[in-house]
Amino acid sequence: MKAETGAPAVIVITSAVVVIDGTFYCPENTAKSEYEFAELVSHTSVEHLDELFEGSTEWKLRDWQKEVWIPDGIPVRAFSEVWFRGEAERDEAVVSCSEVAASLPRNIRFRLAPSWLHL
Repeated sequence: MKAETGAPAVIVITSAVVVIDGTFYCPENTAKSEYEFAELVSHTSVEHLDELFEGSTEWKLRDWQKEVWIPDGIPVRAFSEVWFRGEAERDEAVVSCSEVAASLPRNIRFRLAPSWLHL
């Protein structure tokens, strides 16, 4: 992330991506994890997903650094919004996407982040 040169953005995606085939769940930050990667890729069950949250009916994470890995990528159709810090960044992204615009979901919105969202 330190090498990134583009403007920061927040991408809003459908929650259905967490059950894409091949997805696995890490109960903590993988960079700090004591888990072996070979073990993590086996964490693919609904029970492993539930363990990320405070309870099976809760949406609050037990640890804010838990991770969901989707090795084969997230399909663009799962994107609903992209939030940018300012108009210049948003406008640059819209221009950059012009070549692939025809393949983007019709419902995707490029928005300006509210002041409370620090990008």
